[in-house]
Amino acid sequence: MFGNVGEIRCDRRSDIQETGVTEGISYSVARVRLQIMKAIPVLLTFGIVQATLPLEDRYLLTSEEQHLMYYVRDIVYQQFEPGSSVLVSWPSNASRDTHSQHTAAPKPPNADRMNKIYFLLQTLHHITTWPLQISCVGLQISEIIFDNLEKHRGYIIFTWAEEREDDVTGNLVSQLEEMKNSPSWNTRGRFLVVVIEHHSENVSCLALDIAEELWNSYTVFNVLLLIPKTGTKLLGSTQSRSENNSPLSFGLYTWIPYQSHKTCAKIDVLLIEELHYEGKQRLLKKAPLLSDKIPKQFHGCPLHVSIIDTPPALVVINDTSHIYTGIEVQYMQQLAQAANATIMYQKVPPGDAVQVRLKSIADLERGLADLTIGGFPLHPVAAAFGDPTISHLEDIMLWYVPCGVPNDRLERVMAIFTPTLWMAMCGVFVLVVVFIWGVLNITKFIHLHHTHTSTGVLRSISITWAATLGISVPGVPRNYTFRTGFLAVVWYSFAISCIFQTHFTSILVNRGMSKQITTLEELCHSSFVYYYSNRIDSFVKFTDPTYHSEIRLKRKQCRYRGSCIIEYLNNPNVATISSSFHAEYYTLAALPLGSSTPRLCTLKESFYSIRYTIYMRKGSFLVDSFNRIIHHVTEAGLIDKLIRDAKTSWRYDNFLDTEFAMDEVSLMNNEHAAYIVFSMSHLKPAFHLLALGDMDLNNVK
Repeated sequence: MFGNVGEIRCDRRSDIQETGVTEGISYSVARVRLQIMKAIPVLLTFGIVQATLPLEDRYLLTSEEQHLMYYVRDIVYQQFEPGSSVLVSWPSNASRDTHSQHTAAPKPPNADRMNKIYFLLQTLHHITTWPLQISCVGLQISEIIFDNLEKHRGYIIFTWAEEREDDVTGNLVSQLEEMKNSPSWNTRGRFLVVVIEHHSENVSCLALDIAEELWNSYTVFNVLLLIPKTGTKLLGSTQSRSENNSPLSFGLYTWIPYQSHKTCAKIDVLLIEELHYEGKQRLLKKAPLLSDKIPKQFHGCPLHVSIIDTPPALVVINDTSHIYTGIEVQYMQQLAQAANATIMYQKVPPGDAVQVRLKSIADLERGLADLTIGGFPLHPVAAAFGDPTISHLEDIMLWYVPCGVPNDRLERVMAIFTPTLWMAMCGVFVLVVVFIWGVLNITKFIHLHHTHTSTGVLRSISITWAATLGISVPGVPRNYTFRTGFLAVVWYSFAISCIFQTHFTSILVNRGMSKQITTLEELCHSSFVYYYSNRIDSFVKFTDPTYHSEIRLKRKQCRYRGSCIIEYLNNPNVATISSSFHAEYYTLAALPLGSSTPRLCTLKESFYSIRYTIYMRKGSFLVDSFNRIIHHVTEAGLIDKLIRDAKTSWRYDNFLDTEFAMDEVSLMNNEHAAYIVFSMSHLKPAFHLLALGDMDLNNVK
């Protein structure tokens, strides 16, 4: 029967709360069969362990010890996910003693402890519901590689005390360190810690010590602790058990984080049930003791956030008063509101970009911060020291190069026809003048007041020029030969004029742009200067050393962070590398009021895709909580709204110092270069040509 647990006190903590388990979960026969079909049929691990156990000792367990293992089996069967891999661990000094059990010497205590473990392994093996793997400190076991490469979802940890009271925690730490080195280590799995023997007078304090060690050092929170009650000894000796008249009794403990604003992450273990063995009865209520303990809200509990000054993701306004702004700050406010948590920002650590990020990761490792933000990219090096959430912002690193400049209009007009065609047209014009002059002198087509040859030449030029421009001539051709030649000149001039006027009008509307650099190879062969900041250049070199070595440009370091973009906008001979968010931020923030946004030109190929994320302590359960909230925030479109509001704030709020001001003259030239203002100055060439023709006509007269 399950005894009612009275008040149990620990000198170090408040009362251990007692809770009763209400609803049971039953497993139907059909579901069990389905899980058996999915499970691995042959467990190599158990075969190795079973072969090392002498045959005569496999069942040398008393009924009480067998029922203890049955308790463990029932907990595993009810609380662990069927089909998921389970790791079984025990201390290092246990397996060596089992090899000497066949001798005549008295059996050591470890032999009885290992008999219990082997009995449990055999029992779990018969159920065939979980693929099992064993872990023992100092024992070399062939690593079993699962095809799905999933992490362990369950852990059964047997531990005990040898001579001192703190041996339980010491053995447990050694076992956890051994399991921690495995790539399948999963702190968010389900843990069952079975203490076979201990010397503690206060079981609740022992449970508290184990829970604190699991949480503070390994961030393990989803755990059940099965500990013998005070005065109960499970040494495996029949004589010692016969001397102990008390029934087999042990407590089942756990703890749940963030249950109220008073406890938060403070560990307060709960006595779930007190299990007894009386006679032949073995009872255990079926209830979800290891259900999802990840909180959906934090009841206003504080979350300590380590920050990095990385505009525009995070901009420090006043570090002393903890006043910050930026996309990720506003994003954290929404996440904290959804999670009902209180954000406690830490001061920005000193140092360069690399040192600051290393300091933030170190704070996560030491437990000084719960999470860190500030333009942290999803990077394999950082992910090795902290657990990232799903990305909430996407960005790309690009080369910003000078845009193509508008072409010169005179050059574009001269480029309508090729130079050889221009020469051919001039030759045709001369031939037509000679033809008309010859006809006029031979046939006396027009009565001349002056007989000078020059007068006939000027009139011939005037007639040819009028035909070329498509205007009337000062006389009607009366000779058949002259009419035929003049008609050919008109047709020729009409065709050339249509082609020329079409292109000329297009040039007036849009004169076009010169060819822009689009590849890194073209950039390296140009005369541009590469302006760089240590932060960006170090990131490029660290991420892709080969790409960094291919940059063969004259280099110049920027004075301030963000000044590279300002130099790029002010100087037409500058190229730089920046993320799109940084480039847009400094451009909008530096623009004078009333100015239009300048055009930013980039290479076709992007250097690196950045996904900004939030890093948390390795194995922290906060990752799952925040991932769920990030999904909801993203699906609601709040990220896009944050970005739009942030761009408006960049444009009209004063974030930058005076050294980031843009050159207004250069900006004005860039604005005027984008279009053409059609004015009277564009008609001057036409009036000059008309004046020249009028002078020619007066001379002819």
